[in-house]
Amino acid sequence: WFASWLNFTFKLRDLTQAFMIEHIMLDTVPLVPNPLYFAKWDSVKAPRLNDRKWVHIDNIDPLTIVQSRELSRGPTWQNKVDWVLGKKTEYIQTYSPELLCPVSRQLARSTTDLPFQGCDIWYGYELSWLNLKGRPEIALARFTFPCTSPFLVESKSFKLYLNSFNQSQFTSHEDVRKTLEDDLSKAVDGHVTVELFTMSDFPTPSPLEGTCLDDLEIETNTYQVTPEFLTTSEEMAKEALYSHLLKSNCLATGQPDWGTVVIQYSGKKIDHEGLLKYMISFRTHSGFAEHCVEQMFTDIMNQCSPESLSLQIFYTRRGGLDINPYRSTCYDSPKFMRLIRQ
Repeated sequence: WFASWLNFTFKLRDLTQAFMIEHIMLDTVPLVPNPLYFAKWDSVKAPRLNDRKWVHIDNIDPLTIVQSRELSRGPTWQNKVDWVLGKKTEYIQTYSPELLCPVSRQLARSTTDLPFQGCDIWYGYELSWLNLKGRPEIALARFTFPCTSPFLVESKSFKLYLNSFNQSQFTSHEDVRKTLEDDLSKAVDGHVTVELFTMSDFPTPSPLEGTCLDDLEIETNTYQVTPEFLTTSEEMAKEALYSHLLKSNCLATGQPDWGTVVIQYSGKKIDHEGLLKYMISFRTHSGFAEHCVEQMFTDIMNQCSPESLSLQIFYTRRGGLDINPYRSTCYDSPKFMRLIRQ
């Protein structure tokens, strides 16, 4: 009887999942390599859920995800059922732009009317290729992605793509730079700027300006994102604040992401202890770096209503790459700089 009951339970689960897939909007479902897939409930078919609420769907066949709606975008999206993250990977060492995996930015956005401008700055430390005589060449790279592009590039696929240059011949540094720029721009459907540096002219680590919050004597046991920590006083201020205590987790692999948060704002003075608690509350949060910076920016705007706000996160290096997403209410330039942990 137990075996019959267990078999009935599994069949019921499969039927339930099939029904759920049929009634889910999959326009913005990301490709993720673990059993958890994220989908957005249709507010008409699921009226008890807010249409902006993200829910977890367990054990959905990834083939169903890949074949759904508008996820197929030509060669870049093909053959992504066996996604690279969380799996043993063959390192391809000949030029392979098809390795790039775009992920929709709308995964973490509820609107296309963005309340900020900005970009995602990546630094690459492991870029090499062969010249026409077969001699290895190396360069350090800076990649600048506009935050307005419909897609971002998943970091491991970015690393694998860069590794594919290792045994490929190129005529010059400019040939490599132009190839990178063209491939990345095509992948994210927006203009990406690529700069190559020699070992002697690459940006060196710089000290931060402003007030460090890390020595504040706070007490907290909240490690899930809590915007309510963000409060203001009636005093007006113009400040630069930073903290090295940010930790979140990669949405796809669950591995920790470490970073330094830098905030510049003007308006009602933001409570420093509450701001530090808020940053620490990301400690068990799962999200791509680009999503985390936008959530922080939006929460501060909603809770504190500053007159101006710029926010940048400097993440530590993983796989020869670090990312430094920047969002701002102002049309100014991000800090093209590196920190000591990078």
